[in-house]
Amino acid sequence: MADDADLLDQRRNDLVTLFIDDHPMARALGMEFVEGDWNRVVCRLPMRDDLTFREGAGLAPGVLLTVLDGVFGLSVCMRVPVPQAIATIELKIDFIEDARTDADLVFTGECYAIADNVGYARGEITRQGDGGLVAGGSATFMLGTRGPTFFTEAAGEGA
Repeated sequence: MADDADLLDQRRNDLVTLFIDDHPMARALGMEFVEGDWNRVVCRLPMRDDLTFREGAGLAPGVLLTVLDGVFGLSVCMRVPVPQAIATIELKIDFIEDARTDADLVFTGECYAIADNVGYARGEITRQGDGGLVAGGSATFMLGTRGPTFFTEAAGEGA
C-alpha cells in the first residue's frame, strides 16, 4: 500500500496534468504550478502584455478571477478524501490594487474546510518579488457534481 507521501505526489501530479498542463485555458494563460500539499496550492502567472485590460493598464480583472478560481478549485481537489467532480458555487474577490505589468503574479489557494458536500477555499494574489497584495478572495465548491471525475480521466478511463 502506498504511503501518504506517495498518495500526495500522485494526487498532485494528476491535478497538475489535468488543470494546468493539459488544460487549454491554463496553457493559453501560461499558468505554472509552483507547489501544493493536501489543502494548499500555489501557482504563478507570468506577466504578459497581451493579458492586460488595455495598453498601459494592469492585468485584466477577468484573468485574475479565472486563475484564482482555478487555484481555489485545485486546493479543494487536493483536500477531498475521495476524488470527485466539483463546481464553483460562489466566488468573491476583493481587488486591492492593479496587477501591474512589472512583476509576475503568485496565486495561493487554501481549502480550509469540507462540510457535507461543500468545499471552502480562500487565498490571495501577490506580486512575485515584493509580495505586494493584489487581491484576496474566497470561494465555495459543490462536491460530487455531475461533471467529469478528473482522476478517472487522468487514468485514461474517461467520464
